[in-house]
Amino acid sequence: MSAHTPGPWAVLSGFPCEIVPEAHRNRPYGGSIYEAEDRERYALRIASADTNTLSNFAHEIPREQAKANAHLIAAAPDLLEALRVLEDAYTSDVNWNNRNENIIAKARAAISKATAGEHPSTKESVR
Repeated sequence: MSAHTPGPWAVLSGFPCEIVPEAHRNRPYGGSIYEAEDRERYALRIASADTNTLSNFAHEIPREQAKANAHLIAAAPDLLEALRVLEDAYTSDVNWNNRNENIIAKARAAISKATAGEHPSTKESVR
């Protein structure tokens, strides 16, 4: 199994259920992945939480739930990195209190991104 697409990831602007690399967030959706010029111009889709895309299954999830899933998927690299930082801080000899604020801030940012800014401990929404 190969490594996942490097983060950060984002939900594609205008397509609230399509997950793309952060750098592709404002690119147009569509085009051909086979031609170099289109790879440079169009968004690379990492994953989709779109109920229309999933319509081959026996049931569909509600659109709002699909949008929430997209935000959670897009935050996966951030959540993984926050866990790695937390593990490193917890297991290192460095004084926990000296790094606590940065670690908590990183974890809160990842949680906010995963929940589309709905986490109660965050001050502002992350898109």
